[in-house]
Amino acid sequence: DRQDIYKKMLEAKDIVFASPVYFYTFNASMELLIDRTFAIEKTIHDKDFYLLTTGLAPEESYFRIIKDTFQKYIDCLRVGGNRFVDSILGFQTGNKDDIEKTNALEKAYNMAKEIKINE
Repeated sequence: DRQDIYKKMLEAKDIVFASPVYFYTFNASMELLIDRTFAIEKTIHDKDFYLLTTGLAPEESYFRIIKDTFQKYIDCLRVGGNRFVDSILGFQTGNKDDIEKTNALEKAYNMAKEIKINE
């Protein structure tokens, strides 16, 4: 499982992290992925990173910590050439249908059209 994820990350040009916000940061599953990529951090380079996240927070400012954490994670990938391109923040999304009341889905759709998928 982990080896497959490593391989896909190394082959990809674009890497999208998606996680709900739990107490201003990533959930435990995403934290585990971030921690485990330490094994390949010296080989991850020239990647464009995107962040998709949702949470009950009432406004965008509550997502500052998760965005800062994501940027710091990318900065730890020492080889270079990696960049935090964009994020989609679905705030005020405590219920499953709340996301449809925001512009997050449209923004995600448009972002996906811009990303070139490896074949």
